[in-house]
Amino acid sequence: MYTGHREESPAKVISLAYTDTDFKETQGYLANFVMGGRGVLWTDVCGLTDAKLIEKIGTDHHIHPLALEDVLDTQQRSKLEEFDNGLFFIVHHLKVDCTALEIHSEQIALFAGKNFLVSFQEDPDDTLAPVRKRCEDGVGRLRKKGSDYLAYALLDLVVDSYYSVLDELETQALEVETSLHSNGALQTTKARMFALKRVFNEFRHRILPLREAVTRLYRTESDLVEDSTRLYLRDLVDHVRKY
Repeated sequence: MYTGHREESPAKVISLAYTDTDFKETQGYLANFVMGGRGVLWTDVCGLTDAKLIEKIGTDHHIHPLALEDVLDTQQRSKLEEFDNGLFFIVHHLKVDCTALEIHSEQIALFAGKNFLVSFQEDPDDTLAPVRKRCEDGVGRLRKKGSDYLAYALLDLVVDSYYSVLDELETQALEVETSLHSNGALQTTKARMFALKRVFNEFRHRILPLREAVTRLYRTESDLVEDSTRLYLRDLVDHVRKY
């Protein structure tokens, strides 16, 4: 059962299959959408309110029931769990509402197995679209690598977006500082200052478990992670530690 607060709506599913030389994409869920057994199959699910569809996708890909429960329970902390047939990762895409000074979180779950990856996005706004575009365009090394590198690319996209959150919060902090200098410690300014402190603390609270999860992914002994991908995972670890 989906435990989040998004309104019920039909899930949007995009199925992709690619190799270094070929690319196919279709709207909707196709369990056997592959290229003659070669390449990587990526099933991207936007929206978590259709629990029956998610259960079917999980069954087809042999995703452990406990992992599927965590997909639908959107109060999870960022984490990595290792299963015999895949790696399960939860990360949160964050946005800040500068008017209300609140952080909005979208849970994204990834299950990466041998030659396939399933992503579950809580929101229908398609946070992961830039990586799909890179797959389509054949940009960089993405289509030359396996599902482990695809997982890295998706995590890196989410972690990169945290810079925007910090930039917006720092802009708000500068405005509060300017107001204090010009108008003194008005009650409204002090209230906004404390609200900003709360939001900064919430941001750091969400980042801490992500640091541990990304470090575990870098250090995993799973055969699903190629040695050539570990170089990029190490860079991701350094990236997260900067926040």
